[in-house]
Amino acid sequence: MNGKQKFKDAFAHHNKCQRFVLRCRGRHNEIAHKYIGETWPRVEDAPDPTLINWENLGASKTHRRCCKLITNFFAVILLLLSFRLVLQIQSY
Repeated sequence: MNGKQKFKDAFAHHNKCQRFVLRCRGRHNEIAHKYIGETWPRVEDAPDPTLINWENLGASKTHRRCCKLITNFFAVILLLLSFRLVLQIQSY
């Protein structure tokens, strides 16, 4: 049995009507642990692999490291500027 089927089986015995009745009777806490972010989970099929954008797969390790370095550099600069702005505002 695959993971999708196991997941569906774990949630199959509580349909919308049963969940509504449990909520009305004040027994919602019996299934509250199964909610994910206040919503009942849904299982959907993954997209076809032919639709995935594979263009970055050919990027070399050096190219990826350079991109990370540039991104981190600008993030640190932005963080330092923000810190300076906070200190400047506090001094007023």
